[in-house]
Amino acid sequence: MPLTWYWLDPCGKTNYLLIKNSCNKMKNADAHTLYNLDYLNEISEGDTEFINEVALLFISEIPNKLDSIIQHAQNERWGEATAEIHRITPNFFLFGLNDIIDKLNKMESKLRSGSRGRDIINELKDVKNEFGLIVIQLKRDYNIS
Repeated sequence: MPLTWYWLDPCGKTNYLLIKNSCNKMKNADAHTLYNLDYLNEISEGDTEFINEVALLFISEIPNKLDSIIQHAQNERWGEATAEIHRITPNFFLFGLNDIIDKLNKMESKLRSGSRGRDIINELKDVKNEFGLIVIQLKRDYNIS
């Protein structure tokens, strides 16, 4: 039975919890772990089945969400892009992906302050590329096909 995780943010909105990570500046992703499982290990007390299920959920859901955000931005549906960024950001916390969280928070702030355009779309694509490296590593580390 698949797990469904929810995150309740301080504003009281329920968000689906997903996870991903990336770093496009690394030349050899295999030489480094791009994510950090400390928090997941702590909340699960080292339960590897739990961590595997969370990783599977993270890598199966986040790419679609990132594609959706990029699509909203390309179609100038900025409100939808902003809301979706807000919903997915907490998922990255589980894997210690603070750089991606910072980038998403900055994008959300820019969008809320009226910033629009190609730079936002390019930043979203960069996050998606970084995330792609994380997915590769998670799939390898957890034998996910």
